[in-house]
Formats: sequence, structure tokens, C-alpha cells
Amino acid sequence: MTDETKRRGRLVVLRGNSGSGKTTTARELRRRHPGRFVWIEQDNIRRTIIDEDGLAQRPLTVDMIECCARLALAGGRDVIVEGILDAARYGSMLHALHAEHPSVFCYFALTFDETARRHATRPLADAFGVQEMARWYRADDRLSDVPEVVIGAEQPLHETARRIQDDLTNLP
Repeated sequence: MTDETKRRGRLVVLRGNSGSGKTTTARELRRRHPGRFVWIEQDNIRRTIIDEDGLAQRPLTVDMIECCARLALAGGRDVIVEGILDAARYGSMLHALHAEHPSVFCYFALTFDETARRHATRPLADAFGVQEMARWYRADDRLSDVPEVVIGAEQPLHETARRIQDDLTNLP
């Protein structure tokens, strides 16, 4: 492909509280479409690559996620950015990516009790507990001026993945 005909990468952002189903959804999208998505996982960037605890308001994680997303999108790859991605800290970066790239944003809106229940079933259940999750929890942290598909607790994984696929198909 020449630069003029290079496919434009599309962005999927999966946001919400810990234990809400974001990672499971990202895995499902990659399972359905091997080799299609670059998956930028907030926790991997923050904990593993940068070794940041997430409590201090240091901008490196935000900048690293943005750089990785922009690089992959510029290369014509579809990108999943996934994590809690709280609006106060990540909102400006997410707004900019949305304004510049065809995108689908999803916000996983579950009650704290439901996220805690789901967390107890995960392999990470021993890594952190309900008290830590309560500190991170935001009842409604949707972005302003970015349309976000709201995913509720009752929506099954296969429907969520299908909806995202359909929305991606309808992007320019």
C-alpha cells in the first residue's frame, strides 16, 4: 500500500471500574479477530512497563498509552485501549484520540457490588481486594463530549463483542 491508500487504524476504548469486564471483552475481540488489534492495557503499561502505583498523578502512563496508540493507529492497525482510564486523569488524551481517529468508546457501568462479585471469580482475586477496589471505584465516570456505549451487567460478553464489531464496521 502507498501512503495515500494505507488503511486508517480505528480505535476501541474500553473504560470502567475494576472487575467490570473490560479485559474479558478485549480478549474476546482478539480471539474473534487474530492479528487485527493492538491491545494497549492500562495496567500493563502502568504496573509492568513504568512500575507506577497508579495513586500519584504522574503523567508518564497517560503519555505512554497515547504514544503507543498513535503509533499503532498511524501504522493502520486497529487499537484497543483498555483500563479504568478515569476521566480526570485520562480524559484529555482520550478526547484528542477520539477527535483524530474513527473510534468506538465503551463505558462499563456496573455497581460496586457487581464489580466486587466478579472480581472474586478472577485469577487476580488474590492480588488486591475489595477495599482497594472501593478506593478506585467511580459510580459514573463517563467522558463529556465523547459518545460512549454504556455496557451494563446484564449484557452478555457475546453481545458486547458483537456490538463493538458492528460499530467498528460502521465507522468511516
